[in-house]
Amino acid sequence: MRRRGGRRGGRAASLAAMPRTSSPPPVAAPRRFDWQYRERCCLRDGTAVLLRPITPSDREALAEGFSRLSEESRYRRFFAPKRELNEAELRYLTELDGEQHFAIGALVDAEASERGLAVARFVRLLEQPDIAEPAIAILDEAHGKGLGTLLLVRLAAAALERGVTHFRTEVLADNEPMLAMLHTLAPTAVVERRSNVLVLSFELEQLVRDHLIAGDPDGPVMQFLAAAASQLDHLRRIVERIQHEAARPLERLPRLPQLPALPLGATERWIVASVERLPDALPEGLPSLLKATRRPRGDGEPGQPPPA
Repeated sequence: MRRRGGRRGGRAASLAAMPRTSSPPPVAAPRRFDWQYRERCCLRDGTAVLLRPITPSDREALAEGFSRLSEESRYRRFFAPKRELNEAELRYLTELDGEQHFAIGALVDAEASERGLAVARFVRLLEQPDIAEPAIAILDEAHGKGLGTLLLVRLAAAALERGVTHFRTEVLADNEPMLAMLHTLAPTAVVERRSNVLVLSFELEQLVRDHLIAGDPDGPVMQFLAAAASQLDHLRRIVERIQHEAARPLERLPRLPQLPALPLGATERWIVASVERLPDALPEGLPSLLKATRRPRGDGEPGQPPPA
């Protein structure tokens, strides 16, 4: 391009003539909960389930699953009597963009068929894009097996990946199972009462950090389990020492897998103190030996649970 007053010469002219390129767009962080997400889990009763995103191909399965919900479950989900889902509702519930509206389905993980058990979804609020409204529907046959907790924790993680920081949900005041689950997962939730409906708002990052342990061996829950296993292995060695010294025919405790011993002296002292409170069920001399082998560390007091 020419400028008034003549041409630029030399290297300056050649550089000026080169097209300007914009800096490359930032690379988005990889998501765990994308359209390829698949996770196999086990419920409290041993039922194997497959978790995956809801897609338009799930329309018939969603309608069939809705027909298997009890009237009470439908009322708690929609806050009104509802007999069936119409075509517009089925499209809305299955044709999702994955950003503003995302859903995870739980299916029985069997080779013969994939039978739906539950759906958890969130819809982002247009006026407050960092807040989304979650909803969970679970077949009555799957109640009380931990499926709601499993889904809500993963739904919160999926929302975090999309920039949502808080959930805001409405729950009927008499829906005790849902309220109990939310109290466990989000004990600091802000609660507002509107007639017979409770509105709960809670932050997602802490919830996910505390409860999503799959694939996170360094998470706080896994650390506690590793510490507990270490303390049980320590008690096993104590019992073996008694067996050797007293020549008593005690049944050997099973050897636990080798896990890293964590410096949680308060946990160890709590376990030992708990055992000391059961002298009638222990071999003679075990309580005194436990006292002799106890190594005081940490800030916990014997007889009290370890600090969180």
